[in-house]
Amino acid sequence: MVEKHERLKPKQPRKKESKKEQLTHKLYNQLIRTLQSDKTREEMKQIQKRLARVEKNTTNARLQQQLGKELLAQVKLMHKRLDKIDNTITRSKSKGNINREKIRAPPRKVTRINKRSK
Repeated sequence: MVEKHERLKPKQPRKKESKKEQLTHKLYNQLIRTLQSDKTREEMKQIQKRLARVEKNTTNARLQQQLGKELLAQVKLMHKRLDKIDNTITRSKSKGNINREKIRAPPRKVTRINKRSK
């Protein structure tokens, strides 16, 4: 019996709320009802879908920018390599012309192989 009395807490008398608190509670309850309405839920779903699309588009744009930067770096690298190849070809052509003018190769001897008949 004693345990039952200890469990039951006596209800404290409810204090009267000020008009400001009453108005706050009333507005809060209205807000909750509005947020729980079907119309608000549908609007929130539409907003969520739009945000998802915006996020997807932003992600795609960032990815395209990254790919563009990578392609630009590859093109610059290829351009450098092509310039090196062009310079090498130009140098080899100019060296070839100089060598031909300075050094003339002696005429080659043509040797004939005798064919033996069987």
